[in-house]
Amino acid sequence: MNSNYAVYRANITRTVTNITNGVEISMTTTDSVTLEHMKSMFAQKQTKVSPNSLIKTERALLSNGIKLTITSTDSAIIKLIQDRAAVAKSGAFGGGMNGK
Repeated sequence: MNSNYAVYRANITRTVTNITNGVEISMTTTDSVTLEHMKSMFAQKQTKVSPNSLIKTERALLSNGIKLTITSTDSAIIKLIQDRAAVAKSGAFGGGMNGK
């Protein structure tokens, strides 16, 4: 784990919004060092493809952070996505900014 993980995490505001087919997760910051780290992680994860063909992840770079939109067409998967996002403490599903 990155030794600065706790510092980065403390500087990030995470907002989860349920949408009809999944969730939107915004992670924003006012700290310039944390923002640069988030942009670096965003670039690394742009090509990551979900191993589950029932889940689609879109990543968007914001001026102050990133936004993930995680969706599915399967109602059971949508519920799992929403439930997991609601209880996670950071990142997409609680594993920092990389969503692990």
